[in-house]
Amino acid sequence: MLKRYFLPASVICGFMALLQFESCSTINPPETIPCYGHIDGIGVTSQYSLQGTASASVSCAWVYVDDQPVGAFEMPCTFPILSGTGTHTVIVIPGVTADGAASTREKYPFYSYYDSAVTITQGSITKFNFTAHYQSNVQFDWMEDFDGPSQYVTSLTRDNSGTDTNLIYKIGAPSAFEGLHSGQVLLDSTKAIDANMVWEEYTDTVSLPYDGSPVFMELNYNTNTSFGVGIVPCTNGYDFYTNYGTQIGVYAMVLPSNGWQKIYIDLTSGLVNHFTKHFRFFFSMNRVPGQNARLWLDNIKILHTKGS
Repeated sequence: MLKRYFLPASVICGFMALLQFESCSTINPPETIPCYGHIDGIGVTSQYSLQGTASASVSCAWVYVDDQPVGAFEMPCTFPILSGTGTHTVIVIPGVTADGAASTREKYPFYSYYDSAVTITQGSITKFNFTAHYQSNVQFDWMEDFDGPSQYVTSLTRDNSGTDTNLIYKIGAPSAFEGLHSGQVLLDSTKAIDANMVWEEYTDTVSLPYDGSPVFMELNYNTNTSFGVGIVPCTNGYDFYTNYGTQIGVYAMVLPSNGWQKIYIDLTSGLVNHFTKHFRFFFSMNRVPGQNARLWLDNIKILHTKGS
């Protein structure tokens, strides 16, 4: 005779509830409460006599925790850190908007970065604001702050073909960006011009790496028209444009601004694969027929890493 055994209904219900709980726990495990980091902004300091202005526009930051990337963020920003409560190594690398284009944010290789052991807590926000400076291995190959004694800017030479302006002049307060003066170019709409491009100023020859090592130009500008920054390779003291009819041409085009702006122009790709390390740079400006064009410049720098 077969014997049958029955469990009380309460035991069966409890068993089923346990299975359901285990199943839900497997599908939806307990959430980890993150720690949070926050960066309001990153300032910059400089030794003016050696490095020029401290004017900067650090727009974004790359964050790492214990050598693991957290992300790249536009500041101000608050971001989650999934590492648990405790002491962790946090690295924050300043970034800039290269060439004035929001889509080309880059880590700026010449500024120092934040690197410190920090205690963070789940559910709490830790701030990582700091002030960067130029790293000690940065070389400044050309700087122009327009504060020299001459009325004209001696480190810039005007191209004489098809222009309707003299050498670059200076302006003082209140229009100057900082210091005693800023550079100024005015193109008068009443003057006759032979070409659309009416002004070019060439720098002295600069010796720069052309092996892909980062090279940047920094400058402050205020303009009601677009202007270009161009590159000319040189050899034996002569530029290729004058003697061989070749040049890289306008490398970056800067759009009209609303007041004074800071820009970082990444020159690296424009210098690669040339059989010379000597270059000149030029600034060119267009003006719309019948309209005045005005360009103010200040704190121009060309910089790269020493030994590169």
